[in-house]
Amino acid sequence: MNRKLIIGCLAVVLGSSCSDLGRNEGRSSSPLADRIHRALNQTVIPEVDLESVSAVEALNVWSELSRTYHPQHFKFQHVVAYPVTFTQGTTGASASVPKAPKVTVRRKNITAKRLLDEICRQANLKWTITGRVIVIKPGPPAPATP
Repeated sequence: MNRKLIIGCLAVVLGSSCSDLGRNEGRSSSPLADRIHRALNQTVIPEVDLESVSAVEALNVWSELSRTYHPQHFKFQHVVAYPVTFTQGTTGASASVPKAPKVTVRRKNITAKRLLDEICRQANLKWTITGRVIVIKPGPPAPATP
């Protein structure tokens, strides 16, 4: 056999098996992360048709559809966490809710994990598993265009 072919195949297999995190998922130290990942991956939603909805609305639809189509109707607990900012002249902290772009997803037979990744990608959000909860936070700011 061709040595380069074997090495190339091994690199692809090892690389794909080690990187199971989606682009919008942060690392989790939760002991329940594997169980929640399995549940997200085994939940197949037959059809999603979202057009120009807010990220919060899209996440609520994701939560409802995920629960409906999971074999044991597992409810994915999630929370959207916005950064707290301090402004001069106020008496305390105020939650700053950034204006998120609209989300459009039209897919058939999509897993709950892929749908969550797609919503987060379009809305520039990141998610991670903390304890039993999926925490969704704003992603890093987009680079400025010249």
